[in-house]
Amino acid sequence: MTEKERFEPHAEIVSAEERFSLLLDRDRVIPAEYTNLIAKQDTRDDTERFQRTEYSDRWLDLYGERAKTARDFFKQKLTGHPLIDLGGGMGLMRGIASEFGATEYINVDRKYHENLPPNPFEIRHSAPLGNKQNADEIDVQADMLDFVSRLKNGVASFTLNGIDYSIVNDPEYHKALAQEIIRTARKNGLIFGIRSMALSEISEQLSRGETLPVRQVNLQQETGFKLVSPLGYYIFEKME
Repeated sequence: MTEKERFEPHAEIVSAEERFSLLLDRDRVIPAEYTNLIAKQDTRDDTERFQRTEYSDRWLDLYGERAKTARDFFKQKLTGHPLIDLGGGMGLMRGIASEFGATEYINVDRKYHENLPPNPFEIRHSAPLGNKQNADEIDVQADMLDFVSRLKNGVASFTLNGIDYSIVNDPEYHKALAQEIIRTARKNGLIFGIRSMALSEISEQLSRGETLPVRQVNLQQETGFKLVSPLGYYIFEKME
C-alpha cells in the first residue's frame, strides 16, 4: 500500500497492523547515545518514573463552541494522518485524535504490562478510533525515544503532556527526543503539548535563533482562541 493509498478517502479498509507498519523504519540503526539514554532511564525506580499526570485534559477546552476556530485549525493539520501521544498513559488524548480526524491515535507508553518487555515494533492493543471508519487506536509499550527514533522521516503529528523532569530526569534525553520528533513530524503536521521538556527545548532553540524546520504557533493570534493553562503549552508546525 502506497502513502497515497493510505490517505485516500475511498481506499479499502486496511488493518491497524498494516497502518502501523508503514510508519516504522525497521532497518534504522539507533545511535549509541540514544541506547545509553534509554538504558539510563530503565534503571530508575518505577515509582519515580511512572507518575500519573492530568495535563492532557486541558485540551478538552477545544470542544467548546468558543473554540470553533481553534478546532478548525487543528482539524486542518491533523485530519487524515496519525497522531502519536508520547507517554500518553491512560490515553486521554484519544478523543482529541478522533475529533480532529486522525487516522491513528498511537499511545506510546513504557509501562502497560509489567511482565512484558517493551517492544517498539509490537502493538499491545488496538481498537477502532471512535466511530470513524478506517481509523484505529493503537497502544505500544515502548520507551518514547526508542519508538520515535525508529520511525520514518515525516510521518506523523505528536502530542506530549506532562513529560517533564519528574518523568524523565535527563536533559540530554529530552534534547534527543526533541530532535527525533522534529525529524519524524510530517510536513504541516503539529507538535503540541503541555509541560513537556522536549517541547520547551524546541522553543528555546527557536528563541536562540537556531534554524529548525518548525515554527511556533500562537494559537490566540492565529485563531482568536486562548487556551487557558497555568502550566504553559506549546504548539509547533512542521514547515518542511
